[in-house]
Amino acid sequence: MAIIRKSELDARRARAAAEQSALEAMSSSTSVTPSQQATGLPVRPKKARRPKKQPTGDYEVGYCRAPEETKFQKGCKPGPGRGKGNMSQASILREVLSETREVSVGGEVIKVQNRKALELVRLGKAFSGDWRQLLSLLEVAFRLFPDRAGDNSDQNGDDEPLTQTGMAILDMFAQDTLRNAQKSGGSPGRADQ
Repeated sequence: MAIIRKSELDARRARAAAEQSALEAMSSSTSVTPSQQATGLPVRPKKARRPKKQPTGDYEVGYCRAPEETKFQKGCKPGPGRGKGNMSQASILREVLSETREVSVGGEVIKVQNRKALELVRLGKAFSGDWRQLLSLLEVAFRLFPDRAGDNSDQNGDDEPLTQTGMAILDMFAQDTLRNAQKSGGSPGRADQ
C-alpha cells in the first residue's frame, strides 16, 4: 500500500476542488443538457455574439446604411429555393418503391410492391445462372439473417439429411447452372465474369 504524505493529499484535494468549481462556473454560464451533465465532461462555453455593426457618422447612405431601393423588399426572397411542392430524392425513391404493380410469377398475375418485384427479378436472374446476382442475394441474406448464416437445419430444428429427391433436385440445378455458364463463356465459380 502506498503511503501518501499530507502535503500531497492536500494538493490533490485542492486540485479536485478547483476542477469542481471550474465545472460549476462553466455550467452556470452555459446551458448544459442532462446528457452532458451525466458524462461529467467539461462543457465548452458558448462564444459571445459579435456586436452588430454601427454606423460611424451622421449620413443617410454609406457604411451600415444601404440605400432603401437596393434592400430586399418585404416578402421578396433572394433565391427561388426548393419550393413547397418539391420532394427530396429520398422521398421520391421511397414513394416509387412502395407503389404496387402487377407481375406474372409462374403464370399467375399477382400485385406486388416495386421493391418486391425488384427482388423477384434478382432472384430469377440468380436461379438462371447469374453469379453476381446470386452473390449479392447471399450477401443481403447473410446481413439480414446473421444468426442463420451457417445453419443447415430447417426451421423446425430438425437436422435430417437430404432425401434422394432433394439430392436429385440439387444435382439438376448444378448441371443446369454449369450448362448455362458454359454457354455464356463464364465460369460458375467466379463472380467477376
